[in-house]
Amino acid sequence: MTEKAYPPEPERTKPAFYAALYPALLETAQYHGYTLAIHGSMVRDFDLVAVPWTESATTADKLIHDIAAVHCSDDALWKDAAERAVASVSEKPHGRRAYTILLGGGGPRLDISVMPTTGPATRSEP
Repeated sequence: MTEKAYPPEPERTKPAFYAALYPALLETAQYHGYTLAIHGSMVRDFDLVAVPWTESATTADKLIHDIAAVHCSDDALWKDAAERAVASVSEKPHGRRAYTILLGGGGPRLDISVMPTTGPATRSEP
């Protein structure tokens, strides 16, 4: 019988951690007028695609700012994480913008691709 390592290796626990985050991430995305799809293995990071779903979807930067604010593990880190994610955005094909949010501790991270809206965001900051 093969012995199992304890504690479990991070690669084995990250998918469960990321899956547990999904409902709250989706709630934040929906607040901003987006839906959220998971893609990738969830081993190294949590790959997500945010798709504008309502006429009043906010800007991608506002969405990313609030995801960082709500989901970073340390209150002192969220503002820095949000600023870094927005500052290091990558432009991708079809107008997609890719952001990386570090959740704290240098370990778990979100890689979120945000699809563009078809027009200007119409909802202002609450």
